[in-house]
Amino acid sequence: MLHRILPAVLCPLLWIASAAAQDKADANMATLQKARELSTLHQAGTPQYRLQASFETYNYKGEPDGKGIVTEVYIREGLWQRRILYRDKHSAVTSVDGTQRTVSDPDFQTTFPLGHVIEDLFAPIPKQSSLEGYKFKSKALKTDAFSLNCVIGTPVHQAATDSPAQNETYCVDLDPAILRVIEGHHNVVFTFNRVVRFGAVYVPAEITMMEAGKMRAHIHVDAIVASNLSEKDIILPPADVGGAQQVDKTVIASHKISGATPRYPDEAKRQHISGTVVMHVMIDKEGHIRDMELISASSELLVDSAMEAVRTWTYTPYLVNGAPAEVDTNITTNYSFGG
Repeated sequence: MLHRILPAVLCPLLWIASAAAQDKADANMATLQKARELSTLHQAGTPQYRLQASFETYNYKGEPDGKGIVTEVYIREGLWQRRILYRDKHSAVTSVDGTQRTVSDPDFQTTFPLGHVIEDLFAPIPKQSSLEGYKFKSKALKTDAFSLNCVIGTPVHQAATDSPAQNETYCVDLDPAILRVIEGHHNVVFTFNRVVRFGAVYVPAEITMMEAGKMRAHIHVDAIVASNLSEKDIILPPADVGGAQQVDKTVIASHKISGATPRYPDEAKRQHISGTVVMHVMIDKEGHIRDMELISASSELLVDSAMEAVRTWTYTPYLVNGAPAEVDTNITTNYSFGG
């Protein structure tokens, strides 16, 4: 009789377990949603403001490589203008109801770390639609100084190439859910300090980006002031001017002329690890890799080898209307054990 009774007992237990798992998933999403509401400056209800912040950036070795100032005029969600002075060059981004246009000095060059800390200042947590391919779990992080609730997102499915980034962890205060730490793949860590309240939003006066234990960027809010503004304070430029050209990775691959071959790491060989490393790169007008960030990797054991090699790659200049242009593209390196 046991085999007849057991399914009747298991069914409600399985339902209870499934319901409990769903409750946890819903709770994790609710935490992220609340943290997003408390950390996103660009949202309905935020007061009109003028903001100024100063920043410094560092290369992949942790050495200083630039500094500057970012200012923003915000009228309402979708209507704002941001200006950046970096390495004595200017760039301005204007948003009018979903239309964004950028005007930059010809030699203006941003970096990935700078882009990240500026975006984290205004909207550090992606919209829920961007996290639909992730599953979430939570853990408590406690020290003598603080207690945080960390929500860890892991992509459910990853394609062989150009897959989503690996785990993203968002750590927030228990109540209210103020964002304090974001941890990404390849030991990238953003910390949010000296948080102040502005309207219903909590703004970090300082954001620091570390990668593999090295400083990559730091931004400090000098002032954020509520102001009475109108649409006349925003002038939409006629068209995008300047900026890198987005080029498909298969196209730019044909322009490569030199560079080291990625070395297969001994530990990866020992563990019979194969796969890909995908990197987002900027190539300057002379054809040199000037900036790089990791998108995804089949294994962390492959990352350093791939990035070290790709930094040495050079290309023939990419021409637009006969003139050399910067290139924004992806590069994929492949590791095949025994191949």
